Amino acid sequence: MTGALLAVALAAFLRAHPPSPDPATLAVPPETDKLARELVRQLGDRDYDTREDATRQLRDLGRLALPALQDGFDHSPSPEAAERCDQLLPRARALDIRARVDCFAADAAGRYRHDLPGGAEFFAITGRTEPARKLFRTLLLSPNRGLLSGIGGPDDELARAVVERRVELYPRSVVVGGAVQRTPPPSALDVIAVYFAECTLPEKAVVAAGAGAGGVAVTSPTVLLTQPAVRTALESDPLREPMAAVVTRWCETRTEPRSVYLSMSAAATLKLPVAVTVAKKVLADKAATPLYKAQAACTVARTGKPADAALLAPLLADDTQAHPGMVVVVNGVQQKSPIQVRDVALAMSLLLTGQEPTAYGLKSRYAGNAASQETLKYSYFAYYFDDADGQADEARKAAVKKWNDWRAKNPEKK
Repeated sequence: MTGALLAVALAAFLRAHPPSPDPATLAVPPETDKLARELVRQLGDRDYDTREDATRQLRDLGRLALPALQDGFDHSPSPEAAERCDQLLPRARALDIRARVDCFAADAAGRYRHDLPGGAEFFAITGRTEPARKLFRTLLLSPNRGLLSGIGGPDDELARAVVERRVELYPRSVVVGGAVQRTPPPSALDVIAVYFAECTLPEKAVVAAGAGAGGVAVTSPTVLLTQPAVRTALESDPLREPMAAVVTRWCETRTEPRSVYLSMSAAATLKLPVAVTVAKKVLADKAATPLYKAQAACTVARTGKPADAALLAPLLADDTQAHPGMVVVVNGVQQKSPIQVRDVALAMSLLLTGQEPTAYGLKSRYAGNAASQETLKYSYFAYYFDDADGQADEARKAAVKKWNDWRAKNPEKK
């Protein structure tokens, strides 16, 4: 059989036979590899028709020509042969990935080890559930495949790819000045791919790659997590469990104080249990700002359980200011009632245990507006002690005493 007929026959055979679950079947047969390498040599032939015929046959071989094409691109002494290999490589690589993914999908019982970019890292996060397998397959067949292919390689190269993808997606995630958005917003798949790739990197590598290049796309690392598509996917998509696992791992692995804080807020917005875990990290950070500690208290109250009130106990002695507080006018003079971290901790402890902060002397910023009071009650500026008459500290002491008395009488709710 001539080389041309062999190439056509092999292509027809691959189309007619369903993928095997065994990755060993993907190996290029020696005779096919020998043919492909001879065709690569012919790409540099002096005769134009010979070069064109070799190009067509290599295209017909598809992924089976990949090793020969890569070697020809890297080492061929003929510039024309190297250039033609370069033109043929993207299709051969795409077909190779597709074949490997189809093989992986056919292995429903998970009997074989598959050499897929990012596979080990992905399943270490999600587990090898069927939804996780489907999500991974979809990621590999999407335009996000490039991010996954860099996993396991040099950290700086993958970090640059992550930053570039963030910079590309960020303008699609915001609408500035009422402008018409001409490109579709990022899909949940786009976002999950970015955060998965980041999970495999030290955060400092992404920060370094984004220095001076990523702008808000990098300095606000949770901006893509706020996309409606992500919230919808985590609520109702059939693949929501592995998606949530990726986001959870990303939140857990943040180390920079600001990104820890932002990941906590994002997890709370997305109603992920990891929000409390990250809030604990913020509360344990002695260098955390008063704002961060106050927000952590609110996150615990918003997403935690009554027993989590114990996490807020150390904050009940923190008198640093979290918010300037309500402004009232007394005899024509403006007076403020600053909100301290301990005020927030007490209000959130009360909400966690099913109590009303106003019953302890705290004032509600939204009194009289039931809708706002319910929506914003887990905000660090929602409750305060009125200091218009200079009695806020006395009210605080009385409130904390009442809280301690309540805890003593209700040990099962601590």
